[in-house]
Amino acid sequence: MSKVVPALGLSVMVLLAGCSHTTYHADTRATESEQAMQPDTATPAQQETRRHVELTPSLLFELMSAELAHQRGQMTQAAQTYLHAAQTTQDPRVARRATHLSLYAGQQALALEAAQLWVALDPDDIDAQQSVSALLIRTGNLDQAYPHLERVLKHNPKGLSYGLSVTTSLLSREDKPARALSALEQLTASGVPPEDALYAHAQLAKQLGLNNLATQDLEQLIGEYGESKSALILYSQVLLSQGNEAGALERLGRAVELDPDDAKLRLSYARLLVDQDELPKARRQFRVLMERSPHNADVLYASGLLAMQAKDYAEAEKLFQRLLTTRQRTDEAYFSLGEIALQKEQPEQAISWFESVTEGPNYLDARLRATLIIKQQQGLDSARAYLHQIKVSSESDSVRVLLVEAELVKEDTLPEEAMLLYNDALARYPDNIKLLFARAMLSEQLNHLEMMERDIHSILKQEPNNAQALNAWGYTLADRTNRYQEAFDYISRALQQLPDDPAIIDSMGWVLYRLGRYEESLKYLQKAAAMQQDGEIAAHLGEVLWQMGRKEEAQKIWNEALDFAPDHAILLRVIKRFSE
Repeated sequence: MSKVVPALGLSVMVLLAGCSHTTYHADTRATESEQAMQPDTATPAQQETRRHVELTPSLLFELMSAELAHQRGQMTQAAQTYLHAAQTTQDPRVARRATHLSLYAGQQALALEAAQLWVALDPDDIDAQQSVSALLIRTGNLDQAYPHLERVLKHNPKGLSYGLSVTTSLLSREDKPARALSALEQLTASGVPPEDALYAHAQLAKQLGLNNLATQDLEQLIGEYGESKSALILYSQVLLSQGNEAGALERLGRAVELDPDDAKLRLSYARLLVDQDELPKARRQFRVLMERSPHNADVLYASGLLAMQAKDYAEAEKLFQRLLTTRQRTDEAYFSLGEIALQKEQPEQAISWFESVTEGPNYLDARLRATLIIKQQQGLDSARAYLHQIKVSSESDSVRVLLVEAELVKEDTLPEEAMLLYNDALARYPDNIKLLFARAMLSEQLNHLEMMERDIHSILKQEPNNAQALNAWGYTLADRTNRYQEAFDYISRALQQLPDDPAIIDSMGWVLYRLGRYEESLKYLQKAAAMQQDGEIAAHLGEVLWQMGRKEEAQKIWNEALDFAPDHAILLRVIKRFSE
């Protein structure tokens, strides 16, 4: 004998899988993890509209089958079964579940059918209205979405401002920007204050990538209604999108003046000051934040980093010590304290701080820094032993450790042993580009050009536009062989990828010199020298000038280079060759 239970609500859903009443957001692409389980937030009036459903054995079996399919990852089957159950029970919560599962399955048509049933069963549920709106817009049916958008906007329980924000977010998914803007203008033509309507129009324009239109809207908004915090913040975001960091900084600063107690806003302003290298101004803002929120971990951490940039290590150390007392961002604090100890030439203390980093993204960096200190203090064998006990959790981490070990071995003038390390590592990770490139560079050093060529080609097979590999091989061909035209082709490809890289510009100058195109070569080498002080670039530039008969200029270039690179082997070798 069956019994009647109130709506297929909490009791049955908890029995089955505890997956009922997920909150649906405006972004219908959200993953299931984002659709976190929420308590039933329906109003008493909404709850009253829910039907009493007879929980028959067949219905219970159908629901259990749907949940079982869901647990097995058979999302489409689960969604179809839930939709059928919703049609049978006429319960809006089952329709909600069917909508969400259809979205997870990527079944838009099924999701739209379920969402339309959900709205029909509970028209006052704003989540249902948002779901239908999003799906209709996504499927190119903006006109049909209009009445649903109007309810989202004007009957939103969280207020008009929230409704406007959700509406602009939904409309931003429309493929045709003009249609989206026109729909917003119609929706806000009545019942919405002109100031709010104009702000929403600017917001939607920004979301659609129409930054010039957003700027016009904001200028009109500020001109007619005066500056407001929200308008200035939006304006700063638009200006940042346009690459106008100075303008964004100015607007955000004025927003802070309007609401000096908004800590999040001031923090955003301070961070933007840092990005624009306005470090003294940024530090002043962080001091204000610390005065008002002395235990805010984010503020303490950012302030400590700023102090380090200013080389105020005493202040930075104090701030990171305070950060430790909050028990937040502790690994970052330990890592920064280790860096400070290094600057203060306290190697033992630095190792201690670095070893206090036990997890998180700084763990491996901390251990590798400790390794370098141990190499300096105790020698290669101790450093390698320390490296071998570092915990690695991925191929990327393992490769980083291997690369550091090989570099330490090379530094100890043991290149052949480093080659063995690369060979062993590539036996484990045969396609790893970082290892291939490192071995290629060592092969060049050992004059094993055939091996270098093989490794470079292995890299280019995976990444044909790898500028680093293209440049390295092109330069080697130009410098160590007579395959100049081939070298030119490789370097040209590298330069297309990174046209402002001084090393690649130097390579182009060098290969043009090898091809006998001195005037063109000179332009590239002068450009590279202007971009970066480097002994090798100076050596090349001087050599080209010397060969062009401009020996005094060449000598001047070399003498200046000796001031910043007195021990550069290539520079010294070139000077000796042309001075004899």
